[in-house]
Amino acid sequence: MQNSASRHLHTDSGSSASRLQVAIQLAGQSDSTGSDALPPEIGGSRNVVSVAGTSGDALTHEQYVAQSCGVSALVQRLPTELLADIFDMCFPEEMLWIDNSITAADEVRRLSQHHLLQLGQVCSRWHAIAMCTPKLWSTLAFDINSWRKFPIPNSAFLTLLESSLTRGGDHPLTLRVGTRKGLTENRDAITLLYKHAQRWQSVHFSSNDRCRCKSFSDAVGNLEQLHHLSLNVSWKRVDIFARAPRLKSLTLRARKGIVGDLSTLPWQQIERCECIGTRMSKPHLLYFPLSVLQRAQSAAEIYLSLTLRSTSVSQTQLFQVSSNAREVEFELDADTPQLIGQLFDCLTLPCLESYDFYAAGDDLPPWPSEAFLALADRSKFADHLTRLSICAIISDVELVRCLKVLPRLEELSLWDGWPTESMPVPNIVITDTFLRALLFKEDEPYLVPSLGFLYLVPRLEFSDSVLLDVVNCRIEELGSDDGDECPTFQVKLFWQDPLERSRDVSAETLEQLQELVSEGRLLFYYGEASEFDF
Repeated sequence: MQNSASRHLHTDSGSSASRLQVAIQLAGQSDSTGSDALPPEIGGSRNVVSVAGTSGDALTHEQYVAQSCGVSALVQRLPTELLADIFDMCFPEEMLWIDNSITAADEVRRLSQHHLLQLGQVCSRWHAIAMCTPKLWSTLAFDINSWRKFPIPNSAFLTLLESSLTRGGDHPLTLRVGTRKGLTENRDAITLLYKHAQRWQSVHFSSNDRCRCKSFSDAVGNLEQLHHLSLNVSWKRVDIFARAPRLKSLTLRARKGIVGDLSTLPWQQIERCECIGTRMSKPHLLYFPLSVLQRAQSAAEIYLSLTLRSTSVSQTQLFQVSSNAREVEFELDADTPQLIGQLFDCLTLPCLESYDFYAAGDDLPPWPSEAFLALADRSKFADHLTRLSICAIISDVELVRCLKVLPRLEELSLWDGWPTESMPVPNIVITDTFLRALLFKEDEPYLVPSLGFLYLVPRLEFSDSVLLDVVNCRIEELGSDDGDECPTFQVKLFWQDPLERSRDVSAETLEQLQELVSEGRLLFYYGEASEFDF
């Protein structure tokens, strides 16, 4: 994953920094032919080059090279360490994919770190940096499952793997590996990996069966740097990770409903736990997440992504779990509230501060109001829950009812639904009824009185005037508290695209909100929603 500096280079594309990265990528591709070899920032044919983020005018290749002379001179003056960082930012993220779409050529390119080999052909200095900087060779992905279907000897893949591991020196390793039991190439590749076990820092093993690879036993006691582990819960040899003193983050996947013995994992030191369950058989629907939560009681962050396609499960599969997590995120593919309600009924979250509830697929999951209210009561959410996000099937009346038990809530994020095959008429929760409930009323308790942040992705089924009333009311209430600085209310409003909303926000409303911004009383962001807002 790109770091913040890399994201800056991509977003600030009009800056010299972005042009510098484009120039480096273009230089690294100079040995290739055809437009397919050009980096993503460069479009069109080899004779016409268009640089993303500039004025938008197409330049000939010769014009671009001429305009980049100053950038090229700057590149030559860059310190080796900075140039290595930029090389690292050029890492193609698609190299990390483990799926059936990978071709033999893809596998060779990523095992050989082809992008580094290309950069190393530009000049002797670049070659030295690309070949001799261990961190550039510290992220490896390969799919052993696919090797036998390719017309390339396994020995060739193993040679490339060994070469990349060697060039990484002692630098901590990030690994994504597709494995399968019983494969000779699986054993040989894993034998290479365990020789570098002391370097493992973030490891993802993708396996669809009960992996029994004996070679993994040689990694026992050598996992001093392992920080993040991701694997299928059907593994037989999770005991090899029992002695990993720095392991803090754990991702467990159950894709066939088979849950192995997870007791030997160092649960007491896990701070963040992800639990991903799809295609599970009915008896394991809730047993899997509950068993993980029971063991990860010390984790501060819990993420559950589950497919719950059933009305209910037997009570024999259920048991009570209390977790000290401060942040819990549910991402659910579910069609009825009963199973979600059963899951909620098993939980007690006495330390919870942040609660997210989202859809895992196209269809919104139903929100089990009664089960949530019971969970809030026994977990005492009224004392400590400060952040809530809901993207689910819930009415505005139900939402207000749930908010009444959360007096300490400071941040609230809500999404209206969108039309799907199963629900052509979308669920609407951001309405005048909901917004009016946020207004101060002398004869009623003030709903979520500490609310200072409101994030809305609506279909604009509410009135602009009611939104303005809420903003003014909240600003007034926040400003009435004693203090040297006047607090500001924050609103983020990202409406759905024109085909999925009933109207536009009026220019007059936006102008009034911007006036409050200019007065320093409001932080306001608005615009079209993107896929990242869902």
